[in-house]
Amino acid sequence: MTPEQRALLAERQSTFLESEAVRLPSLIRFIETIGIEPAKHVGTNAAAYLPHLTKVLRDLRCESDQERTVVSARVSEYIGEYFAQRFGGRWFVNDTPDSPTFARYVVGQFSLAPGSTVCIDPFELGMAFARQPGPRDLASLIAKVEGRLEAAIDGGTRAPGSLPH
Repeated sequence: MTPEQRALLAERQSTFLESEAVRLPSLIRFIETIGIEPAKHVGTNAAAYLPHLTKVLRDLRCESDQERTVVSARVSEYIGEYFAQRFGGRWFVNDTPDSPTFARYVVGQFSLAPGSTVCIDPFELGMAFARQPGPRDLASLIAKVEGRLEAAIDGGTRAPGSLPH
């Protein structure tokens, strides 16, 4: 690992706990704001919110870069929660220097695939989703990533980075 990579990794790891503390409360507030109630259970049952989020986000307009950034961040948090819960994974900072997701917040270390290095980058997925013109389909995006993740886990793939979307 280069000195630059060490510094970047240390910086990301130092901010990780802070981001962990605000991630779920921010997602809950977003879900409440767009009118889905009760929002508080997303932290334990993210899959139940997928049909509602898909419907609300399908034609949601992002008029400014700031709105797109907010939608991207909240969708990213949702995607991460969904896959962490679905596959028994967790959020962490990727510390594999040759990975395309090095020093990023990712979801992986799935209990359904012990020892696998397969992970997803929810923020990459959320940004791609938010940049799409309407109508957007969150359920289709989740299904596509889920299929690739299941195939990687079932196949025992040892991937150094995130799955493509």
